[in-house]
Amino acid sequence: MKIGIWLDSDYSPTMGGSFSYYDRLITGIDNYTFAKELEICFITTGHKSPTLKHPVIQLSFSQTIPFFEKLKLHIPLVRSQTRKRIATQTDRLRKDSYAKTLKENDIRLIFYPIPYLCELPDFPFIITHWDIGHRSTFSFPEVSEETTFHDREEFYNNILPKALLIFTESEAGKQELLRYTHLCSNRIKTVPLFAGNCATLYSSLQQQLDILQQFNLEKNEYFYYPAQFWAHKNHHTLLHAFNLFIKDNPDYKLVFSGSDQGNLNYIKQIVNNLHLNKSVVFAGFVSNIIVGTLYRNATSLIMPTMMGPTNMPLLEAMELGCPVICSDMAGHREELGDAAIYCDPMSVDELLGSMKLMVKHRDEYVESIKIQRENTPFKIEMALERINQYLCVAAAIRSAWE
Repeated sequence: MKIGIWLDSDYSPTMGGSFSYYDRLITGIDNYTFAKELEICFITTGHKSPTLKHPVIQLSFSQTIPFFEKLKLHIPLVRSQTRKRIATQTDRLRKDSYAKTLKENDIRLIFYPIPYLCELPDFPFIITHWDIGHRSTFSFPEVSEETTFHDREEFYNNILPKALLIFTESEAGKQELLRYTHLCSNRIKTVPLFAGNCATLYSSLQQQLDILQQFNLEKNEYFYYPAQFWAHKNHHTLLHAFNLFIKDNPDYKLVFSGSDQGNLNYIKQIVNNLHLNKSVVFAGFVSNIIVGTLYRNATSLIMPTMMGPTNMPLLEAMELGCPVICSDMAGHREELGDAAIYCDPMSVDELLGSMKLMVKHRDEYVESIKIQRENTPFKIEMALERINQYLCVAAAIRSAWE
């Protein structure tokens, strides 16, 4: 059966971990040997097709707006109504055109490798699910603002129930999805999360030394938090804990990397108010080589995020031998088992105690995370194996009709 992997032409490295996941997964799929009954190709609506080994099917659509409809766009009384009608009609025609092209190319099933990407909800599809954070955690601005909340509700109420299968990144993710929806559990399959590309890149000792010097850092004398500046990432609480920590450990620093998502100025204001300017490093959005170096030389990753159920930095740290302090979530425990220090992310005291414990017993946690790395299912190889397995299941289901 021919299955199309839908590419996102708008995905950008500045999107952080989600892009890193997407980029590595697409490369992995392109290089994987799937079951003989599966024929894999890629689908794109972008103007530039990526360089891939498998065929790439280009979807395109253009529409000529009738003269009288254009004329109505200049009439104030009917302008708004006309725009809505044209948009609805265009969307329907575009979807019909895409579906027609897919059928002409004998594609019978689409796999959307990232959430919210579903362009053709009436064409048989499989989709990835990462989190249902707008229901499972607090009403942070990034999930509760009207447009975002509406889009998420639309996805979970009207798109996800149409999926042939749904891939979650962990067993904890599956249970969370079942808790907040009424989906059939047999349709939800676990395809484990894996580390991003930063964990695969080699950097020499000299390169690492140069990068540390660039940020005025010393090996094993800083905590590292790679996260975009969203409210739910909880930089705020971490800063208050770190402010107490450096009273007894003045040589340590706290390093943040990631792009601004609206909360950066607020976090910088807190740093200034706490007089932490010399102890907190804002690295900005940095390359995978720099991210890998910051993991390799950190005292530990520290990630007091309020949203899960899993997070990719834990796996990147594990791959690079960096011990971990993180939020006590079921998904985090599924990722790292006993190889991490878990804490209440909203507790300044617990974060402070975790940093002190890490400094005191770091060597033990380094060894623990090495053992965890050898036994973890959270690897790209396992994800591809599961995708192959479940695509075969989906193909068998899809064979039930023309």
